[in-house]
Amino acid sequence: MHVYNNYFLGNALYGVASTEKRRRAGGGNYFGDVPHPLYSASGYADSGPGRAVQRHDVYVNSGVPETNGTVVEPGTYYPYTLDPAAEVPALVTAGTGRI
Repeated sequence: MHVYNNYFLGNALYGVASTEKRRRAGGGNYFGDVPHPLYSASGYADSGPGRAVQRHDVYVNSGVPETNGTVVEPGTYYPYTLDPAAEVPALVTAGTGRI
């Protein structure tokens, strides 16, 4: 799973979970007021651990991301361009209207 340039704001518990040996690559995401931005190594609820990396994410008033293992860079499979994570809130809200 490739999760990039997303805006997570005020999630009650977590932003992204990578469990049961799944792989998650991320980048350029903005987490604001998210207690657990990323679950991976410890699993979640009854699910076992997964693999997860984060690259160039921003954490504001959020917990520490729980990364685990390695994940192949998604650019190996397809081209993509990250917007700067600090600009993601403005980009997302401009494209979706009101929050």
